[in-house]
Amino acid sequence: MLVLETQAHARARGATPRGWVEAQGVGYRPHLPGAAAALLAERLTDDAGAEHLVAAELGPAALPVALGAARPAGVKGRLTYALESRDGYAANGLWVLA
Repeated sequence: MLVLETQAHARARGATPRGWVEAQGVGYRPHLPGAAAALLAERLTDDAGAEHLVAAELGPAALPVALGAARPAGVKGRLTYALESRDGYAANGLWVLA
């Protein structure tokens, strides 16, 4: 399970954050009529360059599911997320798992 809250809120209730986002970004590249349809590309990579499974067919739930599965699998440290959607959106983020 992934719970999003501010660090201050977590500490106020006595919780130690297990992970956090350090950076994020979203962009858009319009699809050109007549051009080949873009393919979905979604990746979660650790500092060593290893890729971790992202079940892209889960749509918006794919990133929370991947982050939720990474920690029990022993993944710690910085994870870089990158998405290029079929409809021209690009998103990225830098996550840290403690």
